Amino acid sequence: MSTTRMMRAAARLACAVALAAGLAACGTDDDGASDGATATVPATPSETATATAAPAPEPEPAATLPAEPVVLGAATLVKGTAECSPTFGTDTTDADGTEHMRDGSVACSYAMNDPRVTGGTTHSWSLDVWSDDQGESVLFQWGTSRLETEGGVWEGTYRGTTNERTGDSLSHWYRGTGAYEGLTFHVMFTGFGPWDLEGVIYPGEPPGVS
Repeated sequence: MSTTRMMRAAARLACAVALAAGLAACGTDDDGASDGATATVPATPSETATATAAPAPEPEPAATLPAEPVVLGAATLVKGTAECSPTFGTDTTDADGTEHMRDGSVACSYAMNDPRVTGGTTHSWSLDVWSDDQGESVLFQWGTSRLETEGGVWEGTYRGTTNERTGDSLSHWYRGTGAYEGLTFHVMFTGFGPWDLEGVIYPGEPPGVS
């Protein structure tokens, strides 16, 4: 996918979130023009004379972490959110229209209800893209991931899909190192951003690792 088209796809995802929240900031074309005309009604003299200031908006509630993690024997169920910032890599397009991006990267911040998996991540980022004539696309993406926390480091990989209708659905598998040696952290990364995270920390190796 060209960088411009990928940026537009990302913008469509952000627009969908804004519309769901009742915002009106997404009604412009690429050139900044409004999607529709806005009628202007002149104020009457009495309206001008009696104009009053609008009430101050209610402050938004502070973000809170999910409930405490759930401990099930030696395993722990965890939840949280992620904020991420991507850097696009090189892109190519096949004759059939399939698009590829390689050598991208993503930096994220995980805010979890367990300090063992709360911290910053760096991801390598590759993806393949299939689109229709209207520009809707589905992406398959994958890469490596490193999660650094106050107590140690997790190393792993991820893969999954993305679509403008459903957002991301990515599966991350991490192996603990240092203080987390012998532990696995699996987390599902879903939504449009900020992304929802739900996972489990358990003793043992990720599947397929001996």
